[in-house]
Amino acid sequence: MPFKRDQSSRIETNYQDITKNDKKNAELLKWMFDNYGFPSMQKIGLWKGDFFMPSGPLLLHMADYEEYHQYFKTKILEYVKSGDCPPRDYAAMIDRNNLHNKIPYTYAVYQGYENIKDSANVNRNRKRIGLPSLKHAQLITKDFFKKIKNKN
Repeated sequence: MPFKRDQSSRIETNYQDITKNDKKNAELLKWMFDNYGFPSMQKIGLWKGDFFMPSGPLLLHMADYEEYHQYFKTKILEYVKSGDCPPRDYAAMIDRNNLHNKIPYTYAVYQGYENIKDSANVNRNRKRIGLPSLKHAQLITKDFFKKIKNKN
């Protein structure tokens, strides 16, 4: 339900509904974290009845609301460290909030690798949450596309 609600208003680009739905989802996620923990793939799988919950898009949209950002920044980092939340989902949420606030990239996940001012700092941040370095991530991507090309 949260993912469906999250995406439905974005398809029609109804900004009033987007804001309303994002805030509902934020409150639901906070309640879920407090009562059940992070809805990881290990806990709920990808599909649970009508409940489709890929965390990435929902967390990404939480970056748009300063009143929720600090809570999610702190709480979700705990879930990254416990292995429940994918580091990339957390990093994208932080980077998107940084972009809105004109803060340099912390992880360089949301917008890619352009405009990185301090790659050593970005690599340290990435290592802390379990992401590969910028150079290693580029090699992984390059190898992936080479493998796809060779299959065709």
